Amino acid sequence: MINAILERLKKVKDFGQNQGKIDKIWVVLSIIVLSILTGNSSYKQIEMFSNNNQEQLINILNIPQKNYLHIVRLGEL
Repeated sequence: MINAILERLKKVKDFGQNQGKIDKIWVVLSIIVLSILTGNSSYKQIEMFSNNNQEQLINILNIPQKNYLHIVRLGEL
């Protein structure tokens, strides 16, 4: 089920892609969706979920660890 969700999120068009964005939209959306599915819905809760589950999310999403630090600062949106 998670793989199906991730595949769908990878197809989301990123309209900010050419505006100096570092992060892939599907990665950010995946973290938000996984966080909400576990009952965390505020910016702070999503940030805490992301920080507390960093290694698992890196493995599940198959992203380089050095890129992960850019996506955990959702409170700055």
